[in-house]
Amino acid sequence: MSFQILNENSCLAHFGFVKVDTTTKSGDVEFKTNVAHNLSTAKMFGALDVKYRLPQYGTTITEKWNSDNVLSTELIVEDKIMKGMKLVMDSSYAPTIGLVAKEKLILNLSLLKCVYNISSKRAGRVKCEYRHQEASINAEVNADGTGGPLFNGAAVVGRNGVYLGVSAGYDPSKSKMTHHQVGIVAEKNDFGVHSYMLNNNEFGGNIYHKVNGDLELAANMSWMTGEQTTRFGVAAKYNVDKDTILRTKINNNSQLGVALTHAFKPSLKGTISAVVNLNENSHKLGLGLEFTN
Repeated sequence: MSFQILNENSCLAHFGFVKVDTTTKSGDVEFKTNVAHNLSTAKMFGALDVKYRLPQYGTTITEKWNSDNVLSTELIVEDKIMKGMKLVMDSSYAPTIGLVAKEKLILNLSLLKCVYNISSKRAGRVKCEYRHQEASINAEVNADGTGGPLFNGAAVVGRNGVYLGVSAGYDPSKSKMTHHQVGIVAEKNDFGVHSYMLNNNEFGGNIYHKVNGDLELAANMSWMTGEQTTRFGVAAKYNVDKDTILRTKINNNSQLGVALTHAFKPSLKGTISAVVNLNENSHKLGLGLEFTN
């Protein structure tokens, strides 16, 4: 079940920007470039990613650079040290900022996954997750060097399309909860309902319906104690034809977003989008072009 169209980036991804994304491959090497021009600030941003795949070693190396002069490298080794184990190491360097290095150890053995991060800024995270067909449990410890560790945990159980989840965070240095949330989801075939409570003061829910193979609808609503208004949004996704997708979204602030994506051919897609504020003259347009080879 997908509530994604409520938050789908494609509907609002390009408003206020002109973007060009390209992806090309040559054997086991993949090149990605991203260029974006902010129409409001006239600022240009660009990024280049080069990914090397070494399938015989179960290894992937990715080199990244962006126009903010941040250089990064990511190394992934999967199913070589141990079946079901994934090792990820990434580091980034900004000449005007300094070095930030992270190491991740992702252990996925018999549905048990552990993630371990260490940062040269004395920040780190340890996370363990266990997944079962009808349950998922995870626990996490975060430390960034600015205070004591933070503990987070979550659990989800479900059966026959009904899922119940809880999550909570605790800061021992302040002896208080950082957050707690309870949610429930019920889904069946082309229909789904989700509701949640956050920190005892925010309540909300989503509803999703796939009308047919071409049309999807969704709506969300949330309310916080002490507020006089209720936040809500309605979104739709419509496949005009096999090459064209229309997405729309409107919220309680009278902001209407519309995006039209057309595949000129399998390797080339274009998107034009707009956000219209029905209450004031603060409209935005956007263009996007995506090339994949």
